[in-house]
Amino acid sequence: MKICTIAGAAAEIHAADPGSVVIDKSNHDLVDAVQKYLEKTIYIMERKTIIMKIIGYSRNDFVSKEGRPITGCRIYLATEVDAGKGEGVMVKDMYLSDAKMAGLKINLHDLMGREVKIYYNEFRKPESIVLLD
Repeated sequence: MKICTIAGAAAEIHAADPGSVVIDKSNHDLVDAVQKYLEKTIYIMERKTIIMKIIGYSRNDFVSKEGRPITGCRIYLATEVDAGKGEGVMVKDMYLSDAKMAGLKINLHDLMGREVKIYYNEFRKPESIVLLD
């Protein structure tokens, strides 16, 4: 038995086997907290890593609602449509601030026409871009 805190709810967790846990369902705060945690974790585990080709980008600077200047680029990506959903090429776009690009250590000009894998965090924001070729 292990005593722990999940999202502010104290709990006793009994390890049934290395891959599972048993929790006291009468602790509704704990059940809600665990359910939200698992939904987030399952999303991360189930998300597909999509291979995309960077086909273009354009500057897109703006001022936030708080009056703060945001500088960055809108990036255009192409990927194959899943066979079960259709056929052909699908185009997506995403925004990367200059700060995010600096943090990821990427240069869009160098990535033009190249295939990349984009990994997203639980907030569906890009957390890494890996060059494939």
